[in-house]
Amino acid sequence: MVTQESPQCHVCGHQLPLHGGFCPACGSPRSEKSSKRTSSRRVASSSKRASTSSKRSRSRRPDPYEGMVLDQKYRILEKIGEGGMALIYRAEHVFLREMRAIKVIKRPDHRKETQYGRFLREARLTRKVCALAPHVARVDDFGYDQKKGVYYYSMELLEGKSLRELLREPPYYLSPQRTVRIAVQICEAMSTSHEQGVVHRDLKPDNIFLSNMHGEEEYVKILDYGLAKPLDPDEPNFTDVGKVVGTPEYMSPEQCRGPSPEDRLRGVSHVDGRADVYSLGIILYQCLAGRVPFSLEGEPTPQNFLRLMSRQISEQPKSLRRIRNDLSPALIEVVEKSLRKKSNERYRSMLEMQRALLQAVPDAGATATHHSGAHNTAFDILELAQVVPSLDGLPIHSQQSTTFQLQLDPELEY
Repeated sequence: MVTQESPQCHVCGHQLPLHGGFCPACGSPRSEKSSKRTSSRRVASSSKRASTSSKRSRSRRPDPYEGMVLDQKYRILEKIGEGGMALIYRAEHVFLREMRAIKVIKRPDHRKETQYGRFLREARLTRKVCALAPHVARVDDFGYDQKKGVYYYSMELLEGKSLRELLREPPYYLSPQRTVRIAVQICEAMSTSHEQGVVHRDLKPDNIFLSNMHGEEEYVKILDYGLAKPLDPDEPNFTDVGKVVGTPEYMSPEQCRGPSPEDRLRGVSHVDGRADVYSLGIILYQCLAGRVPFSLEGEPTPQNFLRLMSRQISEQPKSLRRIRNDLSPALIEVVEKSLRKKSNERYRSMLEMQRALLQAVPDAGATATHHSGAHNTAFDILELAQVVPSLDGLPIHSQQSTTFQLQLDPELEY
């Protein structure tokens, strides 16, 4: 037996009796046509809701790389990191059964040859430096999956957290001892990097990873040499001289200011390793004060970025003495010297800055051990630095800015 559904009033929506010409609630004349239109609107509304639900479901698609076997040897398991240009995944080497971190270009564009050139150079430079600097993340492999059209490189898989994540945890700042223990490891890595003619140019807490290894709970690994470039005639130049690179909160004044007309004419860069000294000074300031000295105000628009860069060039940071009363004058002096606006007034090398940090906070060096045959403790570095000859045969303390005679071509917008 089929039950006939009662129609509804096209005016008030009241349910109408099966027989009769008027609505008992509002007295409007019965209209089969209106009733059908109301029913049609309800069906359309229901279809629209179903369509919206379907779209939401489609928007939650799985990551396109997860589950993929890349280049027939790396099984992509899950995404563990993301930057402006690249994605990082946890992966397993299918033959060796070892875990790796795989880095791929975020939005590959095969029309942009420079995109792949920079990516290859990043892998090459990182591998060059990490072979000599244990505090730089190790690169194992580079490849191209022809079937999937994916360039990638493989790195050691690190377990731990970035310095950025650590500084997001209460109390949002670190003790002087902890800060210096982390900083001297960064100095060691950057000293080796500069000796190899490579300036990082993008030191920031995101690119400083703290791992539990070699008997240390916060063993530093430097990440992301994507903005680095050495003075090497065999390395191609992908961009015109003069582009601003880096992260504005951590950029040196010379990076923010850009090259002079003379630099542009000569085709060389105005930026050298002392830019990394300044960036490390910003990181020290943030670790001790709980905030960077100059931060972006308002939305991330070009105008606000320019204001921030202008402050890096001309404004003096608020003194740490006014923020914390438990810091030694010697440590404050190290931070202030590394943040001098003129590069020739900063530390001439990362090794010199490292010695100053250990002298300012001596008890921080006792646990700042290094997994390297050349150094056993941070105090070894402090003692040996007085006599280790430089490349030109002069002692470190009598060098005339030997480390920073680098001419680099800036590239990539921040």
